[in-house]
Amino acid sequence: MIVLAFALDPLDIVVLATYFAVVVLAGIWSMRRVRNAEDYFIGGRRFGKFFMAFTNFGATVSSDGPILVADQTFRSGFSGIWINLFWIILTPYTWMRALWFRRLRYVTDADFFEDRYESRTLATMFSVFAAVYFSVLISVGLTAMGDSIVGILSLHDSFQGVDSHSLFLLVLCVTVTLTLVYGVCGGLTAAIITDFIQSLFMIFLSVVLIPLAYVQCSGMAGIRQSIPDHLWDMFGSAQASAYTWYSVIALVFLALAGLSATPGNMLVNAAKDERSAQIGVVVGLFVKRFCTLAWAIVGLLAIVLLHQSEVAKNQVYGVMTMRILAPLGLGLIGLVIAGLLGALMSTADTMMVAAGATVTQNIYKPFLAPARSDRHYVRVGRVVSAIVILLAACIALNMRDVLEQFKLTLSLQLVFGPVVWLGMFWRRANAKAAMATVVLSAIVLFVVPKLVCYTSLATDPRYLVETRKAQVTYRSQVATPYDVQRGLASRVGETFSFTEEGPSVPVYFTALQIDEKGRASGAGFLRIGIVLFSMMGVPVGQFSVAALNTLDVVFSIVFPFVVMYAVSRMTRPQSKQQLNRFFARMLTPVTSKSQTEDREKLAHNIERFDEMRSRHLFPNSDWVIEKPDKFTGYGLLIVCGIAALFIGLVWFITVIGRG
Repeated sequence: MIVLAFALDPLDIVVLATYFAVVVLAGIWSMRRVRNAEDYFIGGRRFGKFFMAFTNFGATVSSDGPILVADQTFRSGFSGIWINLFWIILTPYTWMRALWFRRLRYVTDADFFEDRYESRTLATMFSVFAAVYFSVLISVGLTAMGDSIVGILSLHDSFQGVDSHSLFLLVLCVTVTLTLVYGVCGGLTAAIITDFIQSLFMIFLSVVLIPLAYVQCSGMAGIRQSIPDHLWDMFGSAQASAYTWYSVIALVFLALAGLSATPGNMLVNAAKDERSAQIGVVVGLFVKRFCTLAWAIVGLLAIVLLHQSEVAKNQVYGVMTMRILAPLGLGLIGLVIAGLLGALMSTADTMMVAAGATVTQNIYKPFLAPARSDRHYVRVGRVVSAIVILLAACIALNMRDVLEQFKLTLSLQLVFGPVVWLGMFWRRANAKAAMATVVLSAIVLFVVPKLVCYTSLATDPRYLVETRKAQVTYRSQVATPYDVQRGLASRVGETFSFTEEGPSVPVYFTALQIDEKGRASGAGFLRIGIVLFSMMGVPVGQFSVAALNTLDVVFSIVFPFVVMYAVSRMTRPQSKQQLNRFFARMLTPVTSKSQTEDREKLAHNIERFDEMRSRHLFPNSDWVIEKPDKFTGYGLLIVCGIAALFIGLVWFITVIGRG
């Protein structure tokens, strides 16, 4: 930190120091308000729409967001926006998710497994999974944030020749220390307060680069001259892009299948009622979508101002920041660094508190110390939270592929996703089926695919093939300076055609490694779904990258749901009394009245659950799905409409870009 202070301008130092002081004071102030475990883990269930919106925005916008989107659009064109924008299609689900999980009224996600399936074993397994999942997810943001800030500092005269790993370690230490101070001390209350501050930082940083870079690009005329038409495509071609319409849909379903089991869903219980949860969560996500669009525009403008060969992976946003803002002074570089730190910490603080809550409430309390004071459990939660952020830092130091780590987090959720989905709405779902799904999904989707990399199959030539490098031809293109730089045309304005070669990836493994003797072997994970499709006669070797990834996702989604459904059908459901208690929660609205009144109303509905069947869409079946009230129904239509309008806005921008 001392080295960093000497390198930056005085105004940058003032901005950073002010930011650090605010978040530390927020943690100390919040710590004094923590009186029990509920205060620490879910903020006492007292937050309204405003703070829930900023909390959800801050918790979902990590530093990997702007860094990944800017990098993907810079290298793949406008279609790269879908690495993050696919979440807009899931916004209607988020509207309903906030309602469902707020009504469950649990403190931690693992409480769901203990209550719905009457299984402490499942709750314990999920708690361990949650801690690991949060550590991996936080590490993605740490890696992205560290790489970007290193990119900024490496362009500063004071850091010329300094080892990038040392800079990365310095940034990591500062981030982890700050997050520990305010997140561990103050719990979710501190996270929510600082998320509000950090969200304002992120919104500002998402838009500040655009007008300044726009001027340097000589306006729209300069942009159109420098960016070829095919880079404005909303979806890439199947031959030359990983972001086709069907691969984006596959990504949506992959996320949807596992989102119900994302550790941290119960954080919506910090809202004082279900409407605050619904409105707050959705507003926060829509704000994030506009930021996503801004990050993509930054990546496109970088095509005009930068050369691809000169920018390292995941450093486009940092390099653009240094190029655009550094000459202005005004403390803006300090603001950018604070913003990137804040984006990461606003996600990390919420996640580590959720991890601390899950492990403390579902492992430590029931098995190790069942009769201790609330203050004792809060202290343990703080220790667990600290361990999670430190583990994330260790992972970040050893794993530096942000994109692959992000995809891995989506796949990990599939182990528990079907268990939660069917458990929330189907009375037949039971503990035996849940256990079978978790164990078999983990083995088939992760354990076996990893172990195969250490067997003779990993060196079998039949499984070391790569996808064909398909080609796509763009005809009658008008040459831009970008095309001239690449040698595709001799002068600007010349009409030409060119053929672009698509990417190539291993068919059966997620990666290939070459040893010192030049021999290849499979690495990463074996794609079991692709192997099975190949055995069925599907010509997987002829597929494009997008088609291959889509096929792999289909198997990963279908397998755990089939296991959960089939085993549930072959075994007995949970007891009727337990099922009635659970589904009464799902059907009892949470209002802003006192928690005592809420508990009394819930107890009343549990006793008279059979009378509530008239509220079911399918009252004579095992499916317990509530008929939506006017607020939920009209709200869902409005959310769908806004999401559609936003996608239309993105399409309209591509039209403007082409001219």
